[in-house]
Amino acid sequence: EDEEEVDQTDEPVAKKAKTNDTQTAGTNYDLGGLPSSGLDAILTDDTFASLDLSEPTRKALAQHNFVKMTEIQARSIPPLLTGKDLLGAARTGSGKTLSFLLPAIELLHKSRFLPRNGTGVIIISPTRELSLQTYGVVRDLMSFHSQTHGLVIGGANRRAEAEKLVKGVNLLVATPGRLLDHLQGTRGFLFKHLKCLIIDEADRI
Repeated sequence: EDEEEVDQTDEPVAKKAKTNDTQTAGTNYDLGGLPSSGLDAILTDDTFASLDLSEPTRKALAQHNFVKMTEIQARSIPPLLTGKDLLGAARTGSGKTLSFLLPAIELLHKSRFLPRNGTGVIIISPTRELSLQTYGVVRDLMSFHSQTHGLVIGGANRRAEAEKLVKGVNLLVATPGRLLDHLQGTRGFLFKHLKCLIIDEADRI
């Protein structure tokens, strides 16, 4: 596949929407924890409504008041929706998490992924905190989708994680160590149908 680079800063990052930042959904703090009064400077005139998104995703975006895209979102989401690999870099608070989550969720939706298909998207984050933040956005964006999602991180109940993985987690957010643990030691964890790998804050992994 063609690889496309989207770089707005000197920060290094690394595969399918590899990033080094997170975006947290919320009514007044939709973009990386920045208050809404400070968002005008980074928002573009491009809207999420202009994208070819599924109805469940559109409903989730509307529910959380996502209307206009930031520059990294406007430049990265369209090529990712077409299946291209992408290397992205942007400053903190620029909305990179949504940039890689929307295309990943749309990929699962269009592929009609079911629990029995196993894991189709894996998002690797360097820390527990970042994984938890990312998973919070995943839950919000997938609230109207039928696909399953899960979180595996160090310090959490491994047995409970394994049981959920065996049942089928279509989109998985994970820290590197715990993911490796499950890849090597959880029988029934199906990942042979993986379609998308996202490395968040790749320069820290």
